[in-house]
Amino acid sequence: STACFGVPGEDLAVVGDTVLIAHASGDVLHGRGVTQFDVTGDGTPILRYQPGSPQDPLRGSATAVAIEGDQLFVTKDSHLEIFDVSAEAAPVHRGSLETPGEALEIVVEEGIAYIADGSTGLTLVDVRLPEAPAIIGRYQTAAPAIEVDVREGTVLVAQGEFVLVIDASDPGDLNLVGSYHARDQVQCVAYAGPYAYFCQVFVIGRAVL
Repeated sequence: STACFGVPGEDLAVVGDTVLIAHASGDVLHGRGVTQFDVTGDGTPILRYQPGSPQDPLRGSATAVAIEGDQLFVTKDSHLEIFDVSAEAAPVHRGSLETPGEALEIVVEEGIAYIADGSTGLTLVDVRLPEAPAIIGRYQTAAPAIEVDVREGTVLVAQGEFVLVIDASDPGDLNLVGSYHARDQVQCVAYAGPYAYFCQVFVIGRAVL
């Protein structure tokens, strides 16, 4: 089943029967930000919530969304925004943090948000206290960091033509432990088993890192 939401989707996260979609662009009618759909019943997406006024914290140029537990994490307008989505009503804003860069992509694992922060590289944020998120680690990449994935404290970062492997076991001391030269712009990365997958325009690749 499908639903039309009027503006381009940049990223999505799914928790139970709820789908949340990040929109980085829009218009006066549809706005921008994060929309929330219910997919219960026959699976047809039903719009549950979309940003209203310009003051709505879910409104803005949203680039990515992630879910951990009952918390929704949104990167938008160079900020990390945190919401409680435990109730069926609209998400409740819990906390906010301005990142050093552009906040393009986010993955959350065990209370730490790993953010591909564009021109400033990789930024780690402690989100265990949603009302007071705090930066706990940074790694400056040579080119903008645009995508990120993490598994048990080891982070993949898409940076220019490279997939970087960064040891984040100690968030205060991030270290590059490996890299793969893909010979063209890397646009996405993901862990699966012992492999790192990456995508480029018209190409998908796999590497052991």
